[in-house]
Amino acid sequence: MRNLHSPGRSNVLGTNGMAATSQPLSSLEAISILKKGGNAVDAAIAASAVQSVIEPGSTGVGGDCFALISNNNQKPIAINGSGIAPKKATLEFFEKNNISEIGLLSPHSVTIPGAVHAWYSIHQKFGKLDFEELFITAENYSRNGYPIHEVAAESWKNNIEKIIKNESTKKIFSKNGKSYQYGEIHKNIELANTLKSIAKNGIKDFYDGYIAEDIV
Repeated sequence: MRNLHSPGRSNVLGTNGMAATSQPLSSLEAISILKKGGNAVDAAIAASAVQSVIEPGSTGVGGDCFALISNNNQKPIAINGSGIAPKKATLEFFEKNNISEIGLLSPHSVTIPGAVHAWYSIHQKFGKLDFEELFITAENYSRNGYPIHEVAAESWKNNIEKIIKNESTKKIFSKNGKSYQYGEIHKNIELANTLKSIAKNGIKDFYDGYIAEDIV
């Protein structure tokens, strides 16, 4: 037990479940899902969806997902939702184009997003609530706005020069080329539409439909 007279945080205890994320709104959504009768998998997916909206520089539908799931004291199951390399990203391709190194900001460093497929697969096996219900809050924040937290504000400020180089990211993640500030309201209609499609159609549109075409 820590010294209660020294600065610090006490342990958090719970009897019916708990959630921990880097953003309060995501944790609140996880708790809300649990209160609706959802299980830990439902709560984790819903929280991740909210995270993709309010902290997009750290996580999102274009990223990966790694999970450890332990159900009723059974042996834990590891889920590897990391993205795979594109089909044409072969050794021959890189040798032919004299590419000996893949930089962090190179288009060749981008893999096929694995998060959405992992969410869907995990839910199919372990989820309790309807898949569509897990995206309602995330879509609402994205479509109608949410207050920007310190982490996102700092991240966007530090990367504003990269953000404004692309017209799409400039439009979505800046205010006329200027960085959003802490506490300001931000909306991302394009992401809201994507989340709505994932909620209604699962992985179909994301990997084989119009969303996949837009990403490419």
